[in-house]
Amino acid sequence: MVHPVHIRRGLSDQGIGEGPGAPIGYGEQYLHADSPVAEDGELLRTLRPWMALDLPARVQEDYRERLEGWSMVEIGQRVFVTRLGWAPPFDRRQAYFSHAMGWPTGGHADPGALLGRTAAFEASWSGSPPSTSTPELSRFSLPWALSEHQEAAQVMLAHMLASASSGAVLILATRRYGSFTVGAPLTGLVAFSRAALPADVRRGYNVRLPAGQPELYLTPGSPARG
Repeated sequence: MVHPVHIRRGLSDQGIGEGPGAPIGYGEQYLHADSPVAEDGELLRTLRPWMALDLPARVQEDYRERLEGWSMVEIGQRVFVTRLGWAPPFDRRQAYFSHAMGWPTGGHADPGALLGRTAAFEASWSGSPPSTSTPELSRFSLPWALSEHQEAAQVMLAHMLASASSGAVLILATRRYGSFTVGAPLTGLVAFSRAALPADVRRGYNVRLPAGQPELYLTPGSPARG
């Protein structure tokens, strides 16, 4: 079994800054990263927007522990899946906590199967990183997407296949931030549709839910585009 590397990000007065040569004593930063990612400043720079929760403070306060975002991005020779969530305020500022796991590209298992699987990721913590376990990537079940939202799942898959085949960006718009909460169906629909893509098409198909600053992920040459 291939074990993933773990990376955590949030607001704290204890962490590893933005990577080698970029210490931060107080505020938003990486809290921890396994080796060799911890020594790769360029990778951490590129990964940063995918691990940062960029929603208005009022939204974070309204939804608190229910708030949940997701991202999946391929950087270099690794695929990273991240859960982004609420954290207790830090120095009177709204805070967040994100936990990413990264696997080598080219394996038979699909890390995208973890999108929406809240229990496989850590919630906010303080002090030393908790012990971790390796989730089973082969288990993929999204009954809510199939049984309760069959038509939406079909439409989502059709649009995702079209965008992946053409290289276009697929943008999803929603009127409610409640779509980005634990157990909300949107993440399940996206995860199911992406998993249903042909293997050669879905490789490199990045996901970000939600995108408070979409220009970070759409602008050519931006850190998020690599």
